[in-house]
Amino acid sequence: MKINTRYHQQGISTLGAVVLLLLATFFLTIVFKVGPMYLDNFAVKGSFDGLAEENVRDMTDSDIRRKMDSYFIVNNVRNFSARDVVIKRERTKIVVSHDYETRANFMGNLDVVAVFSNKYDSSEH
Repeated sequence: MKINTRYHQQGISTLGAVVLLLLATFFLTIVFKVGPMYLDNFAVKGSFDGLAEENVRDMTDSDIRRKMDSYFIVNNVRNFSARDVVIKRERTKIVVSHDYETRANFMGNLDVVAVFSNKYDSSEH
């Protein structure tokens, strides 16, 4: 007995396609809103990691900030300045840190908030 499979095979329905399109749009919106925040933080973290290659103990606070500012300019870091960096000098180490949050409008009155913490500790390097 031969079964005609033409009537048993169906593709995605119009409603299914619309739901799939809405879900894809929702997740792409999240990626395009949240992604730049994480890319900026990746560059900020790189500037803190770059301090490990410098002799931070011999640098003044303004030298450290100038070095970080130049890194931010080269990497096009937005909404962040080296003036906001906290530098603590102790007898055996120097700690450079910055805790910040960034906000992006998701849609309407909904915002996405991300909290980041970056730190360089000279005793660890």
